[in-house]
Amino acid sequence: MIGRVDATLRKAEAIDGLLHVAAVWLLATRYVFELGFYSDDWSFLATMFLSEDQSPSGLFRALQAAHDNTLRPVQWLALVGLYELFGLQPTGYHVFNAGMLALGAVLFYFVMRELRQPRILAVAVPLMYALLPHYSTDRFWISTFQANVSMCLYFLSLFADLKTLRSDTTRPWRWKALSLASALASGFAYEVFLPLLLLNSILVLYLGRAGGWLRTDGRHAPMKLLLLSGTTVAAVLSVVIFKALVARRATGGVHIRSYLDWLVGQLLRAFWVSYDSHLLQIPRTVWRIVSDYANWGDIATAGVVAVASFAYLYKLGGAAKESGVAAPQRVVAYYLGLGIIAFVAGHSLFPLDPTVSGVNNRAAIAASVGVALSFAGLGGLVAFLGPSRARRAMFCGVVVVAATSGFLTISAEAKFWVGSYRLQTRILDDIRDHVPSIPRGSTVILDGACPFNGPAVVFNSDWDLSGALQILYGHSDIRANVVASALRVDEDGVAIRKAAEYIVYPYRQLFVFHAGRKERFDLVDAPSARNYFDIVSGDVVSRCPPGEDGLGVEIF
Repeated sequence: MIGRVDATLRKAEAIDGLLHVAAVWLLATRYVFELGFYSDDWSFLATMFLSEDQSPSGLFRALQAAHDNTLRPVQWLALVGLYELFGLQPTGYHVFNAGMLALGAVLFYFVMRELRQPRILAVAVPLMYALLPHYSTDRFWISTFQANVSMCLYFLSLFADLKTLRSDTTRPWRWKALSLASALASGFAYEVFLPLLLLNSILVLYLGRAGGWLRTDGRHAPMKLLLLSGTTVAAVLSVVIFKALVARRATGGVHIRSYLDWLVGQLLRAFWVSYDSHLLQIPRTVWRIVSDYANWGDIATAGVVAVASFAYLYKLGGAAKESGVAAPQRVVAYYLGLGIIAFVAGHSLFPLDPTVSGVNNRAAIAASVGVALSFAGLGGLVAFLGPSRARRAMFCGVVVVAATSGFLTISAEAKFWVGSYRLQTRILDDIRDHVPSIPRGSTVILDGACPFNGPAVVFNSDWDLSGALQILYGHSDIRANVVASALRVDEDGVAIRKAAEYIVYPYRQLFVFHAGRKERFDLVDAPSARNYFDIVSGDVVSRCPPGEDGLGVEIF
């Protein structure tokens, strides 16, 4: 009898997992086969493409030597593996990433089940998380795929910790070993989940002390529980200390007051993005998407996801034991509280200003765990305020609205990334057609093209255009950049600002390729450079669509 119950439960959980996989893949099929390479992707690909040692270890060493300021060996391992499989064909990379997103949703679901949450909540929260547009850049840009790998490893670490608490006395350390390995790998893939990993250790302590979780008898049980929790803390701190000591980015000391001032500003901006732009503004956003961006395929697919999700969740909520909204006050308290804690932790480390749809939202993937939890709490609040007979439908409605609006938003953003890659391909084809060869030691400056297509990068820096041209012409001795508003003509060369400094490109073997005119202009000295930028180049704004100044724009 027990075996039959277990088999039924496993079958039900498998169906739950398939729902998450189907939702992610229905979304991914709207764009995944048309995406390409962007920004840092070109630099990483050029490093591997031009490496003298084409073995996997040689490619890894080449990436580490050229880009060691990030100290993300798991990212290099993933890139090397994908490059070995797919080379310079982007589709395989993006299919892999869609698989990571689906895996993350499934692992989140099993974490919820291991936390003994009702199935309706265990399905609803990961479903919303999988379709949130808050971290949309991580779906399109290969150089951010390590964030999704880190996310999967984070959920695996938490799942293994929970299994540690539930295992008998002979097996917990196997699960704990998996948890520690996953935590370390997550930190060395991307740093943004490190604060949430610390929260895992607190959760382990709480659940272990609550009784019924840690199956260890005797006076040594508290010590074992502290060891289980403390090893996670030690793993996280080791990653933080190592990166702080070695990474070139981590320069200067940390001042507590400055950090707190930064954190308050970061959280205020992130709160506005997450709960105003992506929640209160859902009606306006959906209307604009349907009016300006979506096609009938997008709308129909989103409709299928909405109807199927609502029907499935409503069915799960039919039994009182599994409803999860029979006592919505508990849902509101727990999920809002835990959601806000995870939201704050997820934004507490990475110094990128939160954005609605721009490239900086790549860092919001960890905080979005808290957003999904808090949205479930808000769904419980809505259900609590409604009539008792409609509570289940109202809760399911909140979940479906959040998931479906995210589906449509991501589909709309994807069109800009697809369009960006087409623009890049056109620019590179034009350069190749009009500049048959680029001698070693040459510098190419791209003009006449907008650096961004909405929130998506076209060519906007020295590293992306350089990498693309190095691959195109087959050698690494090419420097490149794009015309930006912060450009200066000096007597010894053309200076283009990068961050707080200027990069000076000497007039020796320096030329501009104007994408609009499809012409090459050699800059041999200061007078010829001034003549070009005064007469031919024009204003930066004139080469971008209205509302875009070459810095990228939010589309919602």
